[in-house]
Amino acid sequence: MTGPETMSKPPEPCPRCNRAGQKVPNKTVRSLVKEEKAVEAGGDARYNICTTPDCQVVYYALDQEGKATGLLFHKKDLRVGVWFKEAHNPEIRDKTPICYCSDLARGEIAQAVRAGCGTIEEVRRFTGANTEGQCLTKNPMGKCCHLVFMEAINELLTPGSENR
Repeated sequence: MTGPETMSKPPEPCPRCNRAGQKVPNKTVRSLVKEEKAVEAGGDARYNICTTPDCQVVYYALDQEGKATGLLFHKKDLRVGVWFKEAHNPEIRDKTPICYCSDLARGEIAQAVRAGCGTIEEVRRFTGANTEGQCLTKNPMGKCCHLVFMEAINELLTPGSENR
């Protein structure tokens, strides 16, 4: 049986670009906003992350009913760059971490791939990057980067990739 009580409602869209976001843990937001914004991010607010690459909003707060409250955190409000928000700018993209725990940027991954690495472990060995497992507080998505990391490697391995 399907009905309103069994169907999940779509995520609340970003108030700026009106595209659906994804839930992100409160602890992630509090860990990554700049110190002067930390008070605003405090408490037990719920947040979504805007995954639209060209939208300047990174996080937006939700009330208990899941509606946007108007509290927004933009790229400039974070202590770290957000890899998918920088993908269109090669100069920034190559310096922005993909693996935040290891502070491993796309440019370093590209260098490892050019040297013959084809797996996450090979890239880590080549770069000397270690896994810290602090994804909740270091990655803007609040979760492990392995899928994105492997996607970056696969893209860089593609013959003729303009991102190599």
